[in-house]
Amino acid sequence: MVNLKDEFYKIIQTNEPVFDFIQAFALEGVWYWDLETPHHRWLNTKCYALLDYQPDQIPDWQGLLHPDDRLVATHWNPDQLDQTDFTQEAEIRYIHRDKTIVQVKYRRWLIRNPQGKPIRMIGAQTHQKKKTPAADEQQVLNQSLLGNQSIYVAKTDLSGNYTFVNDYFCQAFELNRIDLLGTSALSTIYIDDHGACQEAVIQCLQEPGQVCKVRLRKPLPDGQLRYTQWEFIAQSSAISQAIELLCIGYDVTDKVRVEDDLSVLMSTTREALLSINRKGILRYVAPSWSRLYGYGVEETMNESFAAFIHPDDLTGWVSALNEVTEWGVSLAVEQRIRHKNGTWLWSAAQVSIDLLKEEIFITSYEITDRKLAEAAHQASEQRFREIADNVDEAFWIHSADPFELLYINSAYERVFGLSPPRVAADTTFFLETILDEDRALVMAEFDHYRQGQEVMVQCRVLSIHKDIRWLQIRTFVMRDSQGLPVRYIGIVNDVTSQKEKEFVLQHSLQREQELNQLKSQFVSTASHEFRTPLMTIQSSVDLIGRYLDFPPDRARPSIQTHLGVIQKEVEKFSALLTDTLTIGRIEAGKVPFMPRWIDVPAFCESLIATHFSERPDERIVHVVIQGTPRRAYIDDNLMSHVLINLLSNAFKFSSRDPELRLAFGDHQLMLQVIDQGIGIPAADVANLFQAFFRASNTVGIQGTGLGLVIARQFVELHAGTLELQSEPHKGTVFTILLPLGSPDPDQALGEKVTYYI
Repeated sequence: MVNLKDEFYKIIQTNEPVFDFIQAFALEGVWYWDLETPHHRWLNTKCYALLDYQPDQIPDWQGLLHPDDRLVATHWNPDQLDQTDFTQEAEIRYIHRDKTIVQVKYRRWLIRNPQGKPIRMIGAQTHQKKKTPAADEQQVLNQSLLGNQSIYVAKTDLSGNYTFVNDYFCQAFELNRIDLLGTSALSTIYIDDHGACQEAVIQCLQEPGQVCKVRLRKPLPDGQLRYTQWEFIAQSSAISQAIELLCIGYDVTDKVRVEDDLSVLMSTTREALLSINRKGILRYVAPSWSRLYGYGVEETMNESFAAFIHPDDLTGWVSALNEVTEWGVSLAVEQRIRHKNGTWLWSAAQVSIDLLKEEIFITSYEITDRKLAEAAHQASEQRFREIADNVDEAFWIHSADPFELLYINSAYERVFGLSPPRVAADTTFFLETILDEDRALVMAEFDHYRQGQEVMVQCRVLSIHKDIRWLQIRTFVMRDSQGLPVRYIGIVNDVTSQKEKEFVLQHSLQREQELNQLKSQFVSTASHEFRTPLMTIQSSVDLIGRYLDFPPDRARPSIQTHLGVIQKEVEKFSALLTDTLTIGRIEAGKVPFMPRWIDVPAFCESLIATHFSERPDERIVHVVIQGTPRRAYIDDNLMSHVLINLLSNAFKFSSRDPELRLAFGDHQLMLQVIDQGIGIPAADVANLFQAFFRASNTVGIQGTGLGLVIARQFVELHAGTLELQSEPHKGTVFTILLPLGSPDPDQALGEKVTYYI
């Protein structure tokens, strides 16, 4: 059969926290000896009860050892432990409170560390045997008792005068023995306790052999009071056989102060102490239960504790109770307790079990205010999250020190395309979505933000839909009473639509400004270009009118001359109107585009022969062809207008022959018009393709400022480009680049398609 006691103490050897359990619930007197300190102490009240004492009544347990056993019991030799037979019971003698000798048998167990070295000894007292000491042994015991350095011993005669005091009495009360002997014992007692002392003495004299207990106070020089617990015994003097009073006392000052503090604490504590059995029936109820929940002790004793628990919390309570009783663990439980007035109060309870007594202890304290505050906080937080997660703005909250992300709402993911958990790990991760052009600006503002400055910045990000969105980021700083930052708040708005409207307005404004400038230029040009031919025509008409009065043979040559002038000015006027109307058609997208496959060299030679041959100054256009000539898919009407304008300008602004260079590539045709004329100032190049703009060095030279604008538009209709390079006094090069791709020339020859662009 298994010895349960031995098995129990095996557990002790491997589980030191069991000491606390032993101290409270062991059935025997248990002690332990620390071999490394060395230090010895009794673990529970059973050791003290063996000798009829309370723990607070015996400051030094060694004083209760029999003098002959004291040396053996207080000097263990660790080197001899391995030779000690711990299977045998040992014996030791103590002095009982009634001055008899108590012979105790006990067993010992060694606790070793992982290396096998003994570090602690545990003992369990098994039984006792009392015996009356012999006369010589009684004298030894009396001497031991009188010399004890933890007990006050005094004797008085029937008049109440001291006849004996031990050294510890004199030492503790700071009095001289010579001064005390023969004086009244009442002189060393607080005046308010004289009555209680006299009543105890009278009781002793009336009941010889009985111990009378009384607690007395002694005033100290510093004004404080020393509390002592006394036991009076009336006995016959060994010398005179007269009746004397033996007084034995213990210092309980610290205990009284603790009791007073505990009394105050228990009068204000919000804890209720309870105990129940395994069936949940209340076996003990502290008075604090009544104060917290309104029930009297008699109303709750022997009632089921579950009857006071809210129905919604019963499942949790039963589960916790089963776990405590099955596994012997201690659990914390929160539940609602019904007050006597019908209301429900929240309580937090610590539940533990005494396995030996099978009693369950509950320490419960009220937490209603805390739970209400938590509920209010949760409701507030829920309202906050409902609002925060349904607004269009993304926002976050940072702590100042340390700089940590505390909260970020779900809109952040919609705006930046990043989930909040990933952002929480790296507060700068959102920068990956910002376009490179804006990242440096945002990083600089982010540094200001970390330093506690409020910032506002606009930037572009690549959204989760791979389109570019404009964001406006604003930050705010929450400060404490000293003005130090405690929270940083950031708000992000998607301002893409606003930016688009701004761009439209800006473009419209720019377009309006261009139209106004165009209008001004048109008015200025019209006042000059339109008025000049009209004035010339008017002048010729007036002269013709005068020549009509001359004889026909004389007037006819002059009239013919002026008619030619009129014809020439009308042609200029017509060309100006044509260019102006062409600009209007281009702006309205109504220019017909009719490309076809043509022989480019032949087309250029025909154009030059028609418009630039037989010039009065005998200048010609030099044509240069590079590469293998090919047909091109172009609108010959529009391209004729472009080349005529460029070659006309080359003749107009240069005194030397211009050059037309044709270069054929695999997929591209390049046409260049090169002159060695006056060139174009660098400051005018950027504006040269604006309507009615003319270079600053063309004053006095006829022109409208529309030719190059029309030429570029016609080239772009061919999906080509028109560029220029110029240097004043050295000439200008206009370069046209046109694609030479599909369709197949063999299939498209002779076909003509019209596009309106």
